Amino acid sequence: MKKTNVKQPILRALTGVAVSALMTVASVADDVNFDIRLEKLAEALEEKRQELHIPGMAVAIIKDDKIIMARGFGKSDLEAGTAVTPETVFGIGSTSKAFTSTLVGMLADEGKLAWDDAATKYIPWFTPQLKGAEDDLTIRDMLSHRSGISRNDILWASGKVGREAMMRESLDAEPLTPFRKQFNYNNVMYVATGMASAKAVGAHDWDTLLETRILEPLDMDSTTSRDARVDEVGTHAKGYRWNEDTGSYTLLERKNTDNIGAAGGIHSNVLDMANWVRFHLNKGSFKGEKLLSDAQYGEMWNTQIQVGGGATYGLGWFLREWEGKKIVEHGGNILGYAAQVALMPEENLGFVLLANVTASPLQQGSMPLVWDMLLGEEAEGGASESFDTFIGEYTANFGPFNNATFTVKEQNGRLAVDVPGQQVFELKAPDEEGKRYFVITNQVAVSFDGAENGKANQLKMYQNGMTFELPRKGVTVKAEVDIETLQPFVGDYEAGRLPAPIKAQIVNNRLAIDVPGEMVYELHLPDEKGHRQFRVNPQLSAKFTVGDSGAVEKLAIYRGERKALEATRANKADAGPQLPTADDIAKLRKVKEQVAAFQKAGGFRFKGTLTMKQAGVSGTLENIVPNEDSFEQHVDFGDYGQIRTVVNPEKAFMDNLGDKQNLTGIYETQVRRDHPLAGLDWATYYDQVLVVGQREHKGRKVLALRLKKEGLPDVRIMLDAETGDVLRARGRVLNQVTGPIPFETTFSDYRDVNGLRIPFKVNQFTPMAGNILIEYESVEPIAD
Repeated sequence: MKKTNVKQPILRALTGVAVSALMTVASVADDVNFDIRLEKLAEALEEKRQELHIPGMAVAIIKDDKIIMARGFGKSDLEAGTAVTPETVFGIGSTSKAFTSTLVGMLADEGKLAWDDAATKYIPWFTPQLKGAEDDLTIRDMLSHRSGISRNDILWASGKVGREAMMRESLDAEPLTPFRKQFNYNNVMYVATGMASAKAVGAHDWDTLLETRILEPLDMDSTTSRDARVDEVGTHAKGYRWNEDTGSYTLLERKNTDNIGAAGGIHSNVLDMANWVRFHLNKGSFKGEKLLSDAQYGEMWNTQIQVGGGATYGLGWFLREWEGKKIVEHGGNILGYAAQVALMPEENLGFVLLANVTASPLQQGSMPLVWDMLLGEEAEGGASESFDTFIGEYTANFGPFNNATFTVKEQNGRLAVDVPGQQVFELKAPDEEGKRYFVITNQVAVSFDGAENGKANQLKMYQNGMTFELPRKGVTVKAEVDIETLQPFVGDYEAGRLPAPIKAQIVNNRLAIDVPGEMVYELHLPDEKGHRQFRVNPQLSAKFTVGDSGAVEKLAIYRGERKALEATRANKADAGPQLPTADDIAKLRKVKEQVAAFQKAGGFRFKGTLTMKQAGVSGTLENIVPNEDSFEQHVDFGDYGQIRTVVNPEKAFMDNLGDKQNLTGIYETQVRRDHPLAGLDWATYYDQVLVVGQREHKGRKVLALRLKKEGLPDVRIMLDAETGDVLRARGRVLNQVTGPIPFETTFSDYRDVNGLRIPFKVNQFTPMAGNILIEYESVEPIAD
């Protein structure tokens, strides 16, 4: 293919921004205000790049079939000091998926393949296990992530297993959810669709189909899905990881993504991707040639499955709204690279962002930033607002936040909220209700209440239908009624299905209930029916029942008009035996004796298997635990890769399928807390062990505990009250790319080995990976 010459000159360089720029100005850009908006947008993008520690990125914006901005920001190679340009090539990750669905649409136009064709029509042997399926798995099912089979990235992550072998291995994967009932992101389904597309027309492979049907017609000369050609099509950016604790970048080795091509293996630059955006904004036309019919957009851009969080999924595209306008978008992440492609068809506007980090909040954040800066009213300027009333520190006690400080400040001329452990979120101007939505998303907003000495006394945060109240630091919430009138309700209320009593208490001079495993819910004053709405969610309410004696006897929790739970007040006379202390449980579990046995043995070596049930892959597992400060874990999946963790007093290191890193900060704290001995000796690895309740579970008495470690999410334990065996653990594990991931781990098949009580079967479930089953075959003293 002939390389397209860039004829437009570089227009300007922004102060403090390492950029080269290409602009072909659309008719709307002749307006001075729009040109100013573009400059402000470029400044805002650069500020975000620096704030989020993105080494380099490129952005192209398309309006009315013209590239109105194409710029590079930062560095593509930190060591060499090479600046990013619009020609710099990046991995585009899962934004590749739309190429695959577009190819299917093209073949559907020709009658060579249909969205509702069975996968087996083209690949007879591709028959994944489906839960509750009465129909065949179709191309539509595979492209909309509704097969019921969860993410099984272990199959492709090493880059060593070919497409067909990977697909055949996936046939052993157990489905996670019922067929067509739930969104389960799955890359292998896209690989299978790519193969089916190629077979439908007798193409050698999906890559050939991509080249002949899309890349060549769209003049995408610097784009390829073949690893062997990546360095031929242009200068490729190097990928990096930022370490907040060391304040430094780590260079990442670029992976061969040939095996995941149709799902995430394309490499491109923003100039080529601008043509891709133009093609879609023109509903399948490029330079006057119609390549895809309008009917296919009715398929690709139509909801196939609900996702949540204000999003649905079409075929290769996420579908959202911004200010009532439809947004068609997809992000992409591959080791060392992040991408975002977004279209606003109604405004004939779209953009692409490519960056050389594995993932960044700017991917999702770039959408409202671009839309707001180019189309929003605030971009027009006008009188500036004084933020003095709102600036300050507010205390959060909800979800993962425990007395956490949210700081409200001014940033880039906007009011902003610094959320601890996340980022600084800039806010839009208030709407008619006084809500200030996050620039990065219209799913979260804040407002401010009251004023004392010219300062707001409370911040309210609105998210997912809930309202969280954060009082300003140093401000005492005024009591709505005499506190003494609330005292009769204070106490413990027992519900059999909960692991611990609900505690009614007074918080912030309000009546509140602490629900085990959830949070403390402050209540409004009662309505005429006696219902006290939860301040966080008016759909929930609590109602106390007073007996004939005048004493409060029961507490009921309602969801709307439906009673969801009833609890009986626990009186001291009939409350039953007192909960054991943490020391009592340590004695029950014979912790001192087990630790002594461990030390006498010189540590232990565990050997067994690890099976990823939702991927259909098993590997060998070896844990070497020499002492309380050190351990090594080795998992070998053969060609699918290896996972190695090494923790000792000098370092905490992980090699996760070739992604090597020294863990620091909170991630080091987490891996040290999760030492294999932590399941035995909680007092050594946690800051606090709390016994919070007891109940019956499957015919046995169990105790509920909460384990606390500063800076990390709590771990909730269910313990057999007679044997001391841990039956279940729940919590959230921190992940550098995705954020906190909820998990549930169950323990069974306990055996006594050399003075230790060891579960030989451990199953951990996470929504992303599904069930991971560990089965130990031997546990032997290292001294032997």
